[in-house]
Amino acid sequence: MAKVDLVTGFLGAGKTTFILDYAKDCIAKGERVGIIENDYGAVNIDMVLLQEELGDACGLEMVIGGDGIEAHRRRLKTKLIAMGMMGYSRIIVEPSGIFDVDEFFDLLYEEPLDRWYEKGSVITLVDATLSTQTLTKESRYILVSQLAEAGAVVLNKCDLATEDTLQKTWDMVGAALEEFGCKRDFAMVMAKPADAVSLPVCHKQLIPLDFDKLRSAGHVHQDHIKLPVLEEGAYGSVYLFDVQLSKEQTIQKIKKLFADSEFGKVIRVKGHVRTPDGVIELNGTKEQVEEKPVPDCNTVLIVIGESLDKARIENEFSENSNNYE
Repeated sequence: MAKVDLVTGFLGAGKTTFILDYAKDCIAKGERVGIIENDYGAVNIDMVLLQEELGDACGLEMVIGGDGIEAHRRRLKTKLIAMGMMGYSRIIVEPSGIFDVDEFFDLLYEEPLDRWYEKGSVITLVDATLSTQTLTKESRYILVSQLAEAGAVVLNKCDLATEDTLQKTWDMVGAALEEFGCKRDFAMVMAKPADAVSLPVCHKQLIPLDFDKLRSAGHVHQDHIKLPVLEEGAYGSVYLFDVQLSKEQTIQKIKKLFADSEFGKVIRVKGHVRTPDGVIELNGTKEQVEEKPVPDCNTVLIVIGESLDKARIENEFSENSNNYE
């Protein structure tokens, strides 16, 4: 039976970059790897990165969410059935950052998936700078639902966090678990990058990232209070097509989205924008906006968050568009 690993984490935790490294290590160990990308919206920017980096080395499939749990479950099950007939030894599932882990586990018990797949590891990534954000109750719940089942936790972006920030992040995790009645004690907490292992968390020493240990980490089932967050449609996406601004203008506007609550609770901004110097790829969180030049392609910028003001966001990016500074 093929093992199915779930790599989860809240929006902006760095799942895609982590999966690139994890998949490459699995392939180097002789495994046939398939990846299923879930995304909350109609355009999956992360899929482009995986295709560029992995090419034909593994199978890549995409499942689109955001239009109801049942529709998403059907599409995910269809992809798993199709990949089950292709001889993969390991399937890595990357959910969107607002994915409920319980949905995934329920699916693996259904026929014919229960005859083809067995649960592998649940690896949850936590942004080490998470304590610099203010999470709503719904967002804290999603975080807890991911951590409750995790066989291993990876504190990502440790190089961007001070020791104080890292400790506050772990305290925030503990408070969220307590809020939703989840009694978890994580035996395996890894640091990325590895030089952050010198930082203690909750009186425990972090251990270096070890893919062999992650592959055998398994999963833990721990009860917690349930909320119908996804059914209520708390999250949404705004798509900005063919934005044409200078790099400086674009980054300034993205930072404004995070700073001004009038746009809604913006959690992540990612995609491509055309500038006078060519197309750039952007990946923005409240802490930082990363950008890099990429080959010419169709451009779309995706804003993901809670209670988004679509008209206000669209208006912000239509101002000065096609008028480079």
